[in-house]
Amino acid sequence: MTNTDLLGLDYPQPFATTTGLNGTSLLGGVNYASAAAGSLDETGQHLRFSLSQQVVNLESNLDTIRLHMEDHGGYEEYLARSIAVMVLGSNDYINCYLLTSLLTSLYDSDYNYKPQDYADLLINHYTR
Repeated sequence: MTNTDLLGLDYPQPFATTTGLNGTSLLGGVNYASAAAGSLDETGQHLRFSLSQQVVNLESNLDTIRLHMEDHGGYEEYLARSIAVMVLGSNDYINCYLLTSLLTSLYDSDYNYKPQDYADLLINHYTR
């Protein structure tokens, strides 16, 4: 059973949907996830939307929702009742740090950072 099932919610549609998102469809939620992404923009760079791009996508949709709700009001309450979930970090460690000897043409993170320094880099990038 998923968290969505436990909460009695519909599965949110993916941001990259082919049907298009509009003000009404956005109100049901959007999944901005991109499987290869991580905290760092370089993580999975050939395979996904970066975390930074996912934030840009969210901001764009928030503008659309705000405009859609101008006539109805309640934008702040809608946001206050929203749920945001972020799961990340494993791709940064696996692809950009632990496996870099195999992926040296893409990443050189393990050569530049000690373990604690790399953890600090991820935290600082995530919290910016």
